[in-house]
Amino acid sequence: MRYQFTKKISLSLVLLCISLLAISQPINDNCASATSIGTLPTPAACPSGIGAAVNISGTTIGATAPNPYTTLLNCQTGGNQPGPALDVWYTVVASGNAIQIVVTPGAAPALANPAITLWTGACGSLAGFNCSNNGTAGGNSTVIFQPTTPGQTYHIQISGMTATAAGNFNLSVNSFNNCNNCLQASNLVVAPTPTNGTYPPNTFVNFCYTITGYTQVSANWLHGVIPTFGCGWDLTSLTYTPATSCSANGSWVWFPGGNTSSATGLVTGPGFYYDNTIAPGNAGNNFGDYNATGLCTWTFCFKLKTKPVCAPACSNLNISINTTGDGETGSWSSIACQNDPDYPFAAVMSCCSSTANSTNVSCFGGTNGTGSVTPVGTGPYTYTWTSAPVQNTQVASNLPIGTYTVSVKDNNGCISQSNVTITQPAAINPAFTIPLLTQCLTGNVF
Repeated sequence: MRYQFTKKISLSLVLLCISLLAISQPINDNCASATSIGTLPTPAACPSGIGAAVNISGTTIGATAPNPYTTLLNCQTGGNQPGPALDVWYTVVASGNAIQIVVTPGAAPALANPAITLWTGACGSLAGFNCSNNGTAGGNSTVIFQPTTPGQTYHIQISGMTATAAGNFNLSVNSFNNCNNCLQASNLVVAPTPTNGTYPPNTFVNFCYTITGYTQVSANWLHGVIPTFGCGWDLTSLTYTPATSCSANGSWVWFPGGNTSSATGLVTGPGFYYDNTIAPGNAGNNFGDYNATGLCTWTFCFKLKTKPVCAPACSNLNISINTTGDGETGSWSSIACQNDPDYPFAAVMSCCSSTANSTNVSCFGGTNGTGSVTPVGTGPYTYTWTSAPVQNTQVASNLPIGTYTVSVKDNNGCISQSNVTITQPAAINPAFTIPLLTQCLTGNVF
């Protein structure tokens, strides 16, 4: 009987250990401990341009949401990046001008509706590159991020679409070169970098966009570099520094009124255009900057600040940089380059805020503590408390002692977070001492 009892205890302990391991926190639960995939295999030569895939398995079971959590706006698949959400992180070094990421369902329970976000920079000062939020309920998602820069490190963030979604998944990542593009290699330098993907109001930011690889498909010469700005930027503060001419047949000029191509009639917005000596002052009626040796590089810089007052409806600080050939926006007769990917930059203005208060438990060991949060932003709001189970109301109830984080997402996708700490009164000690009275025959009491 003793032996059977011991066996039962041992078996219970083993099952408990297995259970605890199953829900342990993933090692790559946050950016700082991201799993390194390393440098992706070099793509094959064109016309294939495809690199071999790296395949690994992962899980968000036991993961936590970063604090603070940043949501990117306007994913390339539409909508916004989900958040706050349980996520895991990877780093990868690109070896081509595009990265393909494929998520498929892992062992049950599989991660449903996977979301994928790509970041540049270092943890704590990450800048959003782009995001995809169209994963299927069955756990499948495929996205191509471009243009990436060979040799640059990117952070990959994998999550579900809700605050509690978790599961297992398979991850496949490969680099490739899009051989049909005129734009083959470029990079963007930003200073200062965002803090957790955000900038405060009234902040100047410098951008320098460098093109290091440009193929003159159908004899199209580089003609336009056109940034488009999210509504959170103050465009009246914009200053710019054009690139140096490669061919010396003209100069790069910022055209504030935009440009109209004499070849295609295409109207494009304000931006840098090549003002060739053929028709000076009218970029739409001349050629681009001829790159005879294929070795030219161009650097275009601009500086502007976020709006002075935070407007939640216009917190979008995304920037998209489009490049065009002279057959697209100039006077060359053979169109090309129109499918070149725009270079993305994603950030948001920290427009929303929240304050939280708590009520402590009334008795030692009790669970009647509460937390409440007051948001400032644009309603309606979505609430997520780090309680067990998770509560999604403005007031969280039945809380034991501990520290809790509440994330508030407003109607514009802006997320703020606050913490509350719930304490308890000291335990009542029922023990008391009755003094021992001893009476002697003499009547004295000791």
